[in-house]
Amino acid sequence: MSEPPVELLLLSITLNQGGAERFASTLLVHLDRTRIKPSLCLLRKDVGYPLPDDVPYGVLEYHRPTQLFRAVRRLRGLIERLQPEVVLSNGAATGIVAGMALRRYRAGPAWIARIDNNPKYHDTGLRKFILKRVYRRADGFVVNSRGVLGDLAACYPFARKKAQVIWNPTDFARIDALAAQPPAHSAEPGVPVVIAVGRLFPQKRLDLLVDAFAQVLRGLRAELWICGDGPERHRIERKVAHLTLGSSVRILGHCPNPYALMRQAAIYVLSSDYEGLPNALIEAQGLGRPAVSTCCPHGPKEIIDDGKTGLLTPVGDARALAEAMSKLLSNQPRRRQMGQAAKLHARRLFDASHLARGWEQVIRQVAKREESCAG
Repeated sequence: MSEPPVELLLLSITLNQGGAERFASTLLVHLDRTRIKPSLCLLRKDVGYPLPDDVPYGVLEYHRPTQLFRAVRRLRGLIERLQPEVVLSNGAATGIVAGMALRRYRAGPAWIARIDNNPKYHDTGLRKFILKRVYRRADGFVVNSRGVLGDLAACYPFARKKAQVIWNPTDFARIDALAAQPPAHSAEPGVPVVIAVGRLFPQKRLDLLVDAFAQVLRGLRAELWICGDGPERHRIERKVAHLTLGSSVRILGHCPNPYALMRQAAIYVLSSDYEGLPNALIEAQGLGRPAVSTCCPHGPKEIIDDGKTGLLTPVGDARALAEAMSKLLSNQPRRRQMGQAAKLHARRLFDASHLARGWEQVIRQVAKREESCAG
């Protein structure tokens, strides 16, 4: 007789606009319901990514730090009502809420904390103080890159023996379908496009990318498309104006379908100071786009096969970034060869149907350990 599915409660900030949120959506779509029965809890009601019809969800209405304790009480109420066997927190913010909610239970749901960003840079101040305490309650940790695993062990030594790596599952079938749709913006014939996709946060260093692209334009004609929004937008717009780049740089804001835009691009560029495992870079490589990326901690080195599917450059070096972009933009045969290699490489490593099986195994193992402790 087969074992019943494990009841899972996945906790995410939202289900829209962001790599962690995209992970949550992809995992919920691809989990085998004979092994895992999922439900979802959001800190804020914002659903843009696919949510399967069979996944019930609740909302904590947690919008500001002063609402933390209310969110914790609401999560406890949801846990008592749903009785999940495993709670999976998706990132540091949800880890704090989950850890505080589960502290009161001597026997109760097992807790897996997923780490989706570099804790060395991302977990600072009060956040790190709280996480050091609540993470001790976790039954398992899953990080999304080998590099992040090392930094997790350095920041939270007690987590090392409970931690493992599972790369971000990527739904390439969905991406292919979206890439085939009519794009919201079209490239000018004969002008190669450089594209960057992500939230406009300081860690993404879009200022560095704009500086590098200005150097590219000294030697050839091209366009830079930046898809995303965030607190850095006005600063980037001012830099574009200061450098008189004009229509050569398009800041497109949040793009519901960036894949139809990626399909038109000659290269994809990532200029970050640090990452966990950048989803948009994986997706662009899976669409056959050669990439230029800073070799930041962590992720790009695990995604890009340097010299074969893209080029890695030092962090914070606008000149090196510009030289790498110019090298690919001026060599179409090499771009085509790299793009073909990128598509095969990314789809082999990051396909959702394969990586979801790893998640199912971890969830079931943690649930069994909790049952053994309770017994």
